[in-house]
Amino acid sequence: MFLRFAGHFALILLLAAFVLTGCSRPGDNSEASPVSDSAPTAPADTPEVAATAAEGGEAVEAAGAPESMVDEEEDLAITPPDLEEDAPPVPEAPFPMARVNGEVITSSDVDAILSRQIGMPISAIPADQLPPLRMQALDALIEAKIVAEMIRNSDVTVTDSDVDAEVQNIKDDMGGEDVFNEALASRGLDEDTLRVSLKETILFEKYRDETRDSVELSEEEVQEAYAMQKEAGNLEAPETAEISHIMVYVPEDASEEDAQAAKAKIDAAYERLQAGESFEEVAKAVSEDEKSAAEGGHWGMIAKGDTDPDIEYHAFATEVGEITEPFRSGMGYHILLVEDKKEPHTITLDEIRDEFVESLKDQKVNAELQKQMAAYSTQVNVEILTPTGSPEVDAASAEEATADDGAAAASEEDASGAAVMDGATEAPDAPQAEEGESAEETPDAPAAE
Repeated sequence: MFLRFAGHFALILLLAAFVLTGCSRPGDNSEASPVSDSAPTAPADTPEVAATAAEGGEAVEAAGAPESMVDEEEDLAITPPDLEEDAPPVPEAPFPMARVNGEVITSSDVDAILSRQIGMPISAIPADQLPPLRMQALDALIEAKIVAEMIRNSDVTVTDSDVDAEVQNIKDDMGGEDVFNEALASRGLDEDTLRVSLKETILFEKYRDETRDSVELSEEEVQEAYAMQKEAGNLEAPETAEISHIMVYVPEDASEEDAQAAKAKIDAAYERLQAGESFEEVAKAVSEDEKSAAEGGHWGMIAKGDTDPDIEYHAFATEVGEITEPFRSGMGYHILLVEDKKEPHTITLDEIRDEFVESLKDQKVNAELQKQMAAYSTQVNVEILTPTGSPEVDAASAEEATADDGAAAASEEDASGAAVMDGATEAPDAPQAEEGESAEETPDAPAAE
């Protein structure tokens, strides 16, 4: 019925974590590629404030959904519709859509999930496209509630010390008690509220970890899975270069004076390198790409076609171990250090064994959780209160069905009445003499004398 989770079970697990924490709006869980994840970004107007705010937000958001819950972003099979500027407004009054063991799921619950999943406000979706999208999101939310209830009723427990340790980890990651409290206050939360959320999140993680510990993965399974991926052509790696860089940012609307100042800054950095200073030291002191600067300028691997053409050209034209002269890209001025290069090749199992095995195990964990959910769902009472996702359509359908039933009943009554009338107007057949009997003879008239 509702267990169509084979294609999006990882999302169901993510939603379940938010159901456990009492939140119906999951955060984004997309993972950036190695290239984009380490790509340089423009510096914030106030780096210290921006960095503090970003760190605080990430830590508090992480309390609601552990990063390890899903392997990759999966969707509800929802495709953003083609929007029209004159799309009619959608009524905001919530209405009940389903009931799971007596707990009502409203349209506002579903809309919160749907809006986050397709990346647009509900009011932007044309009214005729909203109901089917709502029903897909409702299915996922129902399944998530089943998983959440299953976990709550399991033998897994969370102690206060578990929560204490997690709270302390968050405070340490954010840089102390003051930053932690500011981040909570900015979201209208306090530590007690966060602790409740954390307790449920830890419960989910423990349940998944216990399931993971019970799953076995043989070397034969690993080899078979690798062979399948190789045969499918999914293990072909392009030419790559591993680089570090020093960047001086130049906005698109920079004045000539600002551009010249940036050029002077990168030239000075290049002179320091030529004088013998290490690339790491100069990058930390000069580079305006804060993320890579903190790591001595290390950017990571780039593949052809995946980054700025100017950066790509200099990276692949420079020998390993060499640095480039200063050059300008669409982001600003750069100096690159080429640390390594790899030719196009088929990725071996040894290159990816750890992450490949983890991915396979995650698949088996999801399959096991899916199996447990299917068994548990037989104990759950689910009622769909709005079958089409639109109360107006449901009401019209019910009214039409009632009218059809009335017309059918009237038709049957008319047919029955006609049959009775037909029987009443037919003359009865004269009795027939039975076989072997002679008809009574009419006496002859007396003969005349």
